[in-house]
Amino acid sequence: MKSQQSAPSASAALPRNPVGAHVPVAGGLHSVGLSYARDLKAEAVQVFVANPRGWATPAGSP
Repeated sequence: MKSQQSAPSASAALPRNPVGAHVPVAGGLHSVGLSYARDLKAEAVQVFVANPRGWATPAGSP
């Protein structure tokens, strides 16, 4: 007897792209930004440590 296989659904065949949003970090990344992202059920977070449009970056501290 031959087993029948169903074709994968359209949603399973397409790659998943996570959706992002700007989150507030005034008050601290951990206490505000990550909490906000968790409330949105975010799958990914990207952190900018400096203004990406700025010319000079400040010296960091380890």
